[in-house]
Amino acid sequence: MKRRDFLNAMGLSASSLFLPSRAHATEGPPKRLLVLYSAQGCAPQRWICNPFGLADTVSWNRDWTNWGIREFSDSLKPLFPFAQHCTAIGGLGLVSCAADGNGFHHERIKAHGPSGANALWLDGLPYTGGETIDQKIASHICRPDQYRSIECSVGGGLEYEDESTAMYQAPGQPLVPIDDPRVLWERLFGYLSDGGDGSLTQQGSILDAVSSRYADLAEQLSQTDKVRLEQHRDLIRDLETRLVGISTASCSNPPTEPTSHGNYEEDFESHLQLISAAFSCDLTRVASIQMGQLSPVQIGRPNGDMHDRYAHAIYYDQDAENAMADYMAYHAAQMARMIEVLDSVPEGDGSVFDNTIIVWLSELADSWHGMDNYPVVMAGGRHTKLARGRYLSCPKRTPYETVKHIPNRYMGVPHQQMLVSLCHMFGMTDTSVGVRQVRGWDGSQIDCTGPLADLLA
Repeated sequence: MKRRDFLNAMGLSASSLFLPSRAHATEGPPKRLLVLYSAQGCAPQRWICNPFGLADTVSWNRDWTNWGIREFSDSLKPLFPFAQHCTAIGGLGLVSCAADGNGFHHERIKAHGPSGANALWLDGLPYTGGETIDQKIASHICRPDQYRSIECSVGGGLEYEDESTAMYQAPGQPLVPIDDPRVLWERLFGYLSDGGDGSLTQQGSILDAVSSRYADLAEQLSQTDKVRLEQHRDLIRDLETRLVGISTASCSNPPTEPTSHGNYEEDFESHLQLISAAFSCDLTRVASIQMGQLSPVQIGRPNGDMHDRYAHAIYYDQDAENAMADYMAYHAAQMARMIEVLDSVPEGDGSVFDNTIIVWLSELADSWHGMDNYPVVMAGGRHTKLARGRYLSCPKRTPYETVKHIPNRYMGVPHQQMLVSLCHMFGMTDTSVGVRQVRGWDGSQIDCTGPLADLLA
């Protein structure tokens, strides 16, 4: 069968394909999410912005586009030129994580942070107990005939811990990131190397060919097994749809294949450029880059162990505090680069960034393994629903006590509310993400539901 006849038979002729230029004329460009996930955590005293000297029990929301660069914390100074696009949220607490078992701070916080869900304990270790926020949003905005999402890592991502990924499609179902940009290029654009006329599309639908066998087998099964068989069939159909869609996709200006792998800065740039092209070609609408732990050399320190020498000592060693401020500033500069790259790609009457939200999440709250002062920054284009150009300070009034350098019986606002807000920015109506409530030390039920209204435009 000729390729054109095959596509017509499958309902995949040019008239039925998703063409971004046609969609832009009717629906507008699609919305997209890009997650920057950094290892370790911050030195809160050098990340939090508080030029007004207000108490941390006070809730405030200010336009930081009017601030001078000295009013930006050392960790966030690289975002100063992009303040109009960015909103930082201080005063969030990983309350559900503090309430969820003992020990394993890295793993527990990694489980709660991107998902808001309690950990799933397997063989005595905590794994993510729910889908992570990127996957939740992907379920709402992804195309059925393209990649649901793309997961990348730089420098091995979180390989310095036992579990090397923070992104989960479902409880206990990790999504392994691609560390080599050359592999990412092959996944995204390798199908173009054979002119889009490979053997895949010539085979026709496997499921259509065996549909009668499915029906015959279903008649012999119990109701429970019949449901399982239908779920299996639906999964295969979803995979088939994506494979056919990818094999027939087009990209007007695909990037060239990266030629190397192993340099931290170059790999980040390669991943970013490939994700930008994938967004532009609508091969995917959700992507994440998980950053490996920086070495001291990368932030101008003598070679050594970043984790033990600096991260743990932020509250009693000035050099360690300075190092972790530089550590977060390094990633803030990467977020600024994300804005630059996405804003350089034309789309509609603006750029790809105009329809994208970037969210920067951290593995830990503070690098001392604390669970309060969880640092989050979002950036969004002009067609997103993010309230841009703000600094939000959430009050520490949550009656839950966790280990802190300076004892305090109260934590910040449950971070689930930030995740709910992110869902609402993509047109979702969820009122909760993950844990809904936690019992406080005063016997009250701490509400983890609802959005942070000040985050929404």
